[in-house]
Amino acid sequence: MSRKLIMRVSSLLDRHTSRRGFLRSVVMSATAIAFAPAYLIRPIAAEAAIITCLGLRCSSGSACCDGWTEFCCRLTGENTCPPGTVVGGWWKVNNSSFCSYDKPRPRYYIDCNVACLPTRRCWPGGLCPRSATAAWCRCPDGCDTRKVDCVQFRYGQCSQDTCVGPIRCRVVTCVPPWEWDPACRPWPALTSEATRHHDRPCLHDWFNDVPPNAFYAGAVRWMSDRGIAAGLTHDLFGPDEPMRWWDFATVLWSYATGSTTAPPTPVDDPNPRTDYEKARDWMAQHRIAPGRTVRYVGPASRITRAEAIVLLHRLAAVSNTGSLGEPTPNGLYPERELITERLPFPDVADGAWYADAVDWAAGQGIVWWSPPDPFQPDQPVTRAEAAVYLHRFHEPPAPTPVPRPEPSQPWL
Repeated sequence: MSRKLIMRVSSLLDRHTSRRGFLRSVVMSATAIAFAPAYLIRPIAAEAAIITCLGLRCSSGSACCDGWTEFCCRLTGENTCPPGTVVGGWWKVNNSSFCSYDKPRPRYYIDCNVACLPTRRCWPGGLCPRSATAAWCRCPDGCDTRKVDCVQFRYGQCSQDTCVGPIRCRVVTCVPPWEWDPACRPWPALTSEATRHHDRPCLHDWFNDVPPNAFYAGAVRWMSDRGIAAGLTHDLFGPDEPMRWWDFATVLWSYATGSTTAPPTPVDDPNPRTDYEKARDWMAQHRIAPGRTVRYVGPASRITRAEAIVLLHRLAAVSNTGSLGEPTPNGLYPERELITERLPFPDVADGAWYADAVDWAAGQGIVWWSPPDPFQPDQPVTRAEAAVYLHRFHEPPAPTPVPRPEPSQPWL
């Protein structure tokens, strides 16, 4: 069964069995009698009756009438808190299929409350009166949108030192809120199964497990936009998952050759070749890997930091440059500078098979940390780190300009 069909069936079951669904049906039936008198003479389903929500005549099953707040991406196109709002709190749904690629994981819902005017008094509980905000309770696009700026409430795990107004919209993420925004804390952990099936198409426009403020978010966006690498699923990138040899080889091949998608395989081809097989042949042809100094292992094995940096070093030698393709906008890594002199990493021995590559990567800014922090050559590379490695390889930093002394002023 498709996910859409499962969601519909599950939503219907939830509607007919949950306490919330029962109470809502009772209220809708009473409202239907008030606004649709024919209900008494000619019985019709309460769901088909017309009711008034925020001054709009909507069907009882419309989004504007369900009592919940709209998603931020429905309002702005971005699954993040819009300007003029503050992260006020969060709840979760356990074992959500939206956030699962290997095992059931939670899905988190984050409230974005309207900011209060700084001169107004704060009520107990960290709320300010609606008159002290720019809030305007409405369903902005009619019956198809949920309420905005209506619900005066906060769970309170986030921005505890800030007074907030009504909830403007919701953010949905597979990242724990305290990692998504440092203003949040992990307790109390509240759960609401009533929102399990709440969804919008805009929530699936990009990866739900990449926080917008993560150090790797720009690199993942760059790779995704250019088709260099895909996620574990359509919605999940898996930034903390280890990068496998076949994945890293395919990423390098796709980046260097521009092969963003595999060409269609003829139907009568009994042995269709995978992208990894093409990447493996390309790497062997250019003597990038395997090689005498690279410890080649199985394609499903995890690639280490040392191995990844050596492969990038070899790719730079083959291409005679550290940059292939069009540069990306400046400012993605504003803290990065070209390093001309540095202390050696304490765990990179002189003469190690990867030492020259590590020195090159540090000088190019691909390795963005420096001693006394160790390099950890045997540490597996995560998918997020691999994205940053390749993006920094693609766009090496410009050398830091050396200040020149100003010419002396002539005597007057």
